[in-house]
Amino acid sequence: MTRPLTLTRLAGRQLTTDLGAVLALAATTVLVTALLTAWPRVVDHVVAQDRVEAVAALNAVTRDLTPPIPRPLWLPGVPTHDELAAVLATAAAEGEELVDGLGPELRSVVGPPEHVVVGPGFGIELGERDTPFSAMNLSTVVDPRADARVRVVEGRAPRAPAAPTEVEVMLSTAAAEELGWRVGETRASLQPSVPVVARLSGTFEPVDPASSAWGHTSPLLTPVHAGSDNSGWTAQAAGLVHPDALARLTTPVVLSVQRWVPVRAAAVADADPARLVADLERARAALSLRSETSVAVEGAQQRATAVTAVLGVVATGALGTAGVALWLGSVLVAQRRGAALVLLRSRGMSARALPMLVAAQTLVATVPAGVLGTVVGIHLVPGPVRVPDLVAPALLTVLTAGLAAFAAWRRSRQVAPVRRAHHPWRWVVELLVVLAAGAAAGLVASSRDAGDPGLVALPVLLGVAAAAVGLRLHPLLLAPADRPARRGRRLGPFLVVAQLARAGAGAAVPVVGLVVAGGTVALMATVLSVVDASTAERAARRVGGDLRIDVLLTVAGRTPLTSDDVAAVAGVPGVRAVAAVRDGGRATLRTGDGTDAVSVLVVDAAALSAVQQSLPSAVRSPLTTLAADGDAPPGVLLPRSSDVAAGVEVAIGRGPDEAPVAAVSVVGEAPGVASGTAWAVVDDTTWATPSGDPGAVESVLVRLQPGSDADAVATAVTGVLDGRVGVSALADRIQDARAGALTAGLRSALGAVGVVTVALAALVLGLALLGGALPRERAASVLAGLGAPRALRRRLVVGESLGLLAAALPAAVAVAVALPLLVLRVVDLRVFTGTPTSTTATADPVLVVGLVGLGLVLGGAAVLVATVSARRAAAAGPPREGGA
Repeated sequence: MTRPLTLTRLAGRQLTTDLGAVLALAATTVLVTALLTAWPRVVDHVVAQDRVEAVAALNAVTRDLTPPIPRPLWLPGVPTHDELAAVLATAAAEGEELVDGLGPELRSVVGPPEHVVVGPGFGIELGERDTPFSAMNLSTVVDPRADARVRVVEGRAPRAPAAPTEVEVMLSTAAAEELGWRVGETRASLQPSVPVVARLSGTFEPVDPASSAWGHTSPLLTPVHAGSDNSGWTAQAAGLVHPDALARLTTPVVLSVQRWVPVRAAAVADADPARLVADLERARAALSLRSETSVAVEGAQQRATAVTAVLGVVATGALGTAGVALWLGSVLVAQRRGAALVLLRSRGMSARALPMLVAAQTLVATVPAGVLGTVVGIHLVPGPVRVPDLVAPALLTVLTAGLAAFAAWRRSRQVAPVRRAHHPWRWVVELLVVLAAGAAAGLVASSRDAGDPGLVALPVLLGVAAAAVGLRLHPLLLAPADRPARRGRRLGPFLVVAQLARAGAGAAVPVVGLVVAGGTVALMATVLSVVDASTAERAARRVGGDLRIDVLLTVAGRTPLTSDDVAAVAGVPGVRAVAAVRDGGRATLRTGDGTDAVSVLVVDAAALSAVQQSLPSAVRSPLTTLAADGDAPPGVLLPRSSDVAAGVEVAIGRGPDEAPVAAVSVVGEAPGVASGTAWAVVDDTTWATPSGDPGAVESVLVRLQPGSDADAVATAVTGVLDGRVGVSALADRIQDARAGALTAGLRSALGAVGVVTVALAALVLGLALLGGALPRERAASVLAGLGAPRALRRRLVVGESLGLLAAALPAAVAVAVALPLLVLRVVDLRVFTGTPTSTTATADPVLVVGLVGLGLVLGGAAVLVATVSARRAAAAGPPREGGA
């Protein structure tokens, strides 16, 4: 005796008999829920890491909270040990009170307050070892956290003074080496008010050299140099002493407390930017605490607006394509159960129970898929799991079941799907959609506000409008192929063209999905290309060539390069051309409005042009020559701040010796040569220093031979110039620029969503073809009975896929052109790249070819799956009347 067929058994039987449609819907759910889960986390992560990077890039002195002037401590007479200890304890307590007065958001990003007590500086003896200094000064520091901050390398930590006139001091190993001071050696003070002898008790190294504390106490690690080659150099060092030693240094004792509250850059990621800036402003106004952190956070917030806008537009396009895929999957599930739904309805099942049955079947597949997609999205993007991140994927999972239930309800009310390609209201709806898209595009373009919500909706609005227009134009575009196919005697071409017309006219939903996907991928490729090109341009502006050679600052100052050194660089294997940048000193620039003092940079303009030929066109030198040509005066390159128009004749020189020159070009900067204001670039044939020599070489720009290894050439150049120079490679600068939190995060996010969008587009194509499998195979069965070849099925599938692509291609191209132009008009991508010029739309050929290739592979796979699935869906026998 057979068991009764309950709803549960019916649902299970339908799930096991047609897994293809359910698995397709589950795969779509995985992709969409992963995208919905990861995308907000991606935006938050990129913005937060950019904020952290901006704060971490600040110097410790400007990042941390510091009082404007160190507070002096006055101790009349010679203080005792207890009096000094009380003063130091009071200084520590004042730091705690300072932190208690900060706002709650600011307290969450700062560390424990820190301070050091600095005694007065005094001159000391030079010592017995030879050094490049003519004088040395020493200041003393008491650090309450010295035991945790430093590690003794040689000797021991300072102790309390044993004799009235002797104090022990501990220097860093680098400072002791630079001063030529050995452990145990004493040096007498040269200042009568400080009659002490300093003994070096030991040397130390920092436990954490990257700690921000060394930014506030930098002389403890490396002495500061002051002076010149003519007047002599003075070394100003600082050493650690025992607190009791402060009483021996001067009478009365005058000390200063150098205090700071460290800002933890990593903690800024979790802070609310608006409240943090407000707390920083209150600390500045109420407590007189300085910090540039607020400026860095505000700058990061401006960049965050652009990041959110770009990523929001791309995400909307991807989600629009995903929505189409979900609807097609739901329709496919209902279609494959069409006969059973109609049979159940005819046997008395209520109209409410049928959709619930399909919804339950769908949830069995989509709930695990949604959970899997959510887990994948959380795993891909680091960070804490928040409840709002889980709401959208959960709603989507339920919405998918609702879409399937709605599709099943529609299917159960008809024997076969009815195509209403010519609905009387279709023209009105399409016209309204086109007008809405045009109005939104116009409003966004005119406002130029990256935070405009209309900008985020543009991919879907433009995609729907362009698809509507494209479907109207599709018969006109198909007409040249339709007439020959009708007149010919071969069945194959006629059927393919018929499928082209059928697919384009009756598949508005998949065409919309393909168009939105095409525009989204084009926007992603454009933004990536612009960011990559602009970061390369920014790096090229700083380097000025394939390599840049700069003279290093040593203890004895700078040792400029000579013409022989430049010739030696030109002879290094792999070097194609070199251009020397010489310091021409200060000069007077006389214009019609008066005179200005400028710094003169001397170059060989022809050599500079040859070096920069390999750089982007926006970076190349605008000069071919600055030398005099016939009766024309020599040229000069000036900054825009000079307020001189190109071609105007000016005069440049020293004192009464002025020569007329013409402003060849007026630019914001001379890449690799000069930037900022108050400079002039002249040719080396028209300018000489007062001594008559060509001038000291400050830097050398290098162009490499094609295929040369920049690192190998840089190593060879350093060896040739005896390590006196630092070499910067353009490739390394570009890599560093692209490794920044903002640029790297944007590139990774856009690349990932581009791949996901292409996959969703292929899924839309495959689901659309699977949805047309039954009617297509029934037609193929009829034609096979009439003697048509077996290859007819493949032709029908290819014809239908080409029909979808042909209907979507013109509209997708239009959106692919319009959407990037609108986004670039509204969103200033210079916040990602730092280039001075405005960004223009560009496309990287390698990226475009890669995306097109990926689309072809995935599209071909979708067509193959549809072909195989269509064979399985073929009728077992000749179709009955009314079954089509």
